[in-house]
Amino acid sequence: MSLDSIPIWCVTLLIVGALGISVKVGYRVGLSRQRSYPDEKEQVVGTVVGATLGLLAFLLAFTFGVAASRFEQKRTLVLNEANAIGTTYLRAELLPLGAVAIQREHGDYVDDRLEVIESRDTQKLLARAEQSDRQLWKTAIDVSRQAPDSLMVSLFIQSLNEVIDIHAERVLVGLRSRLPLIL
Repeated sequence: MSLDSIPIWCVTLLIVGALGISVKVGYRVGLSRQRSYPDEKEQVVGTVVGATLGLLAFLLAFTFGVAASRFEQKRTLVLNEANAIGTTYLRAELLPLGAVAIQREHGDYVDDRLEVIESRDTQKLLARAEQSDRQLWKTAIDVSRQAPDSLMVSLFIQSLNEVIDIHAERVLVGLRSRLPLIL
């Protein structure tokens, strides 16, 4: 059983409950120890609290550092993908044949991506994006067969390939790169 299958509110309740029980047990042990050794000073508690707070601060700093790094990586990928999509759209205007059809397909690709992203349906997003990628690639192949020696066709195919690659990288980083489960 993995933590992914447990609702977050259950995990929160379990953690809070475990902390409450450990505080209660620690309090009882402390009272028992104080009755057994009435001459002992309470300075040990201050050291333990300081060490615990230091550990908590370290864990929080580490967690926020990792989260900030992942956020920045995702943000950079979104910007790179937007730039690649824009470049591909502009290069489609320079194609000798079928520029309007390719731009329309590319516009539909962007509209589909925005619609599905707003709906938060990742499976639908992936299916539509892969279908659009295949359709755009087929159209690019057709155009390249019509003008095999065209520099503009080569540049267009290069930018379309970059769009597909960056999309795959976003899927990898955003959906598939997760902490491994402990089995």
